[in-house]
Amino acid sequence: MCPKGLCYTRPKSAHRCPTITTVLPANKESLEHAANILLEGGVVCIPTDTVYGIAAIATYAESVRKVF
Repeated sequence: MCPKGLCYTRPKSAHRCPTITTVLPANKESLEHAANILLEGGVVCIPTDTVYGIAAIATYAESVRKVF
């Protein structure tokens, strides 16, 4: 048992999705691959100068749900 207040229980609504990480070179083929992932309802991370951005198509409800 954990001491009171030191345990965290995930909400029943929380879920885990398998994570697939592929680092792609900065070229036209990689951009097309990322676009296809987005069009299929996926989510991609895009590096910037300071942080990574999370990209999804905002009009795809399932994609937005994956982000949040």
